[in-house]
Parts: sequence; C-alpha cells; structure tokens
Amino acid sequence: MKHLVLCMFLFTTSMLFAQETALGLDNEVSNAPEVKKKLTRRQYKKTFRYRFFKHHEELITEYHERQKAVAKRDEKWERLSKKPQYSDPSYFGHKKKPKIHKKSKRKLCEECGIIH
Repeated sequence: MKHLVLCMFLFTTSMLFAQETALGLDNEVSNAPEVKKKLTRRQYKKTFRYRFFKHHEELITEYHERQKAVAKRDEKWERLSKKPQYSDPSYFGHKKKPKIHKKSKRKLCEECGIIH
C-alpha cells in the first residue's frame, strides 16, 4: 500500500514538473509571491498598538458622523409622522383620505381591506 501511494505521488510531481518546464515557468522567479518576515511577539505588539492608536481618532470621528446621521433621520421621521396621513386613523393605509360612499355603493377597498 505504501509503495502504491509513493508511486502515485512521484508520478504526479513528475507530471507537474514536466508541465512547468514545457511552459517555461521554472525560470520565472519574479512571479513568485514574496515571503513575509515573521514578526517576534514584541514587534507584533508594537505594530498592533501603533495601528490601534493611529486609527482611534478616525473611529471616533466616524462614530460621531453616524450619530449625527441617525439624529437627522429621526428628526425627519418625526416631521413626517405629524402629517395627517400618519397621525389620523381615518387615513388607514391611504395617502389621501378615502371617500365614504352611500351604503348601496360601498365596496371592499383593496389597499386597506375596509369597506367604504
């Protein structure tokens, strides 16, 4: 079993190597990804602190901008909710107040589901 796995591994690697040489990829070193240097624990902590304090001011300003936007949205909703369309119950589901017809001409409204 071990010999079979070893043979399959060698066969696949040799096929990959043959494809690379046929395409001329083995000579190109410039396309190889750059290897990042592993930082020590002390170096990593320093970079983390630097990144944290550098962006702390930006995060605070973003927070204040979001708070202003939410306050502005709430003020707009308060202004809109004072309109009779939202505050008067007779407008239920309608932009314009529905007409009340005679009992003989009343029918079911498709917007609100009430007969008027």
